[in-house]
Amino acid sequence: MQFNADSFNYLVPWLLLGVCLLYARQLLSRSGFEGKLVMRRRAWPLLLGGSFYGGFFGGGLGVLLMALTGQLRMGSSLQQHAIKLYLSMLASGATILVYSLSGLVYWPACLVLALGYLVGGKLGARVLVWIRPQLLAWSIVAFGIGLSGYYFVRFYW
Repeated sequence: MQFNADSFNYLVPWLLLGVCLLYARQLLSRSGFEGKLVMRRRAWPLLLGGSFYGGFFGGGLGVLLMALTGQLRMGSSLQQHAIKLYLSMLASGATILVYSLSGLVYWPACLVLALGYLVGGKLGARVLVWIRPQLLAWSIVAFGIGLSGYYFVRFYW
């Protein structure tokens, strides 16, 4: 059996749903999802796997990274978001480099998207400061489940 991008598409909704349920489980646990900002040894392979996924596909990467940092209790909710954004940037940056060198990029559209990312990131950082962490976390779960449902419909129907 050959594994390719089309085969991976059928795994995506299951992966997203699993990650969302994992994150929701962490939110419901008594120990919570926040902790000290430390990098534990067990975090390395998990974050590396998440980054590999982000470079290959990218859909739902934020939900995946929030679930991982929440499971590892890597800092406060705000710090977890900063880690998620930084790791997303690294995964996307590596992918951008590969595609840029391939000649497959339509640069005018990329410049518009880059501007949107910059404005969205600036506004997002300001909004995150005043949103309650629990509300934000449950919004992430809801968004991830919705995204998973979208991919179930897209890839299975």
